[in-house]
Amino acid sequence: MPSSLNPTALARLLGSWNSGALPAYRELADVVRLLVMDGRIPLDVALPSERSLASTLGLSRTTITAAYASLREQGFLTGGQGSRGRTSIPHRSTPVSMPGLAAPEGLLDLAYASLPAAGEVVHRAFADALTELPALLPGFGYDALGIPVLREAIAAKYTADGVPTTPEQILVTSGAQHALNIILRTLAGKQHKVLVEHPSYPNALDAIRAAGSRPL
Repeated sequence: MPSSLNPTALARLLGSWNSGALPAYRELADVVRLLVMDGRIPLDVALPSERSLASTLGLSRTTITAAYASLREQGFLTGGQGSRGRTSIPHRSTPVSMPGLAAPEGLLDLAYASLPAAGEVVHRAFADALTELPALLPGFGYDALGIPVLREAIAAKYTADGVPTTPEQILVTSGAQHALNIILRTLAGKQHKVLVEHPSYPNALDAIRAAGSRPL
């Protein structure tokens, strides 16, 4: 992964960016932001200096300065004016409002069955997935069992963890609720007892009752 981007390489990525519909600095900032968001410009990469990029693109340095300033304000560029800013993703300055009650200091919040997402890790995963998207577009967008390469990756992870698994044994669902309903329709029936933990996932209880079974 490059640690810096020269003006020629950035100009190539920009392509025909200046449509004239908006001020040049805004169009330039918008395109650079999209390049960062879709992963074509990686995170923590130094962009060209204002002077060198202005010369390469045939623009005034004022235009480049304004574009970089806009990217800094939006959180997609770090570093002050005059230094080579590095690409980044925005970070909230205030806590995100989450549903439920906030856990008092020193207590672990067990209300959610997931950990906070690591922003840069998710961004890299999204960027990697985006590069694979064009190969999937000719189809109709749905695979009853899950995309083969994903099933292979999941099976490989289980195997590496000590549970030998083949892709044919993997079914990718659209979420936990989807998976739960499939299991209930396959294994449970009318008046069957289904053992649950307490406290339990409310949607699981609803699904069990909807299947005609009884949560225990």
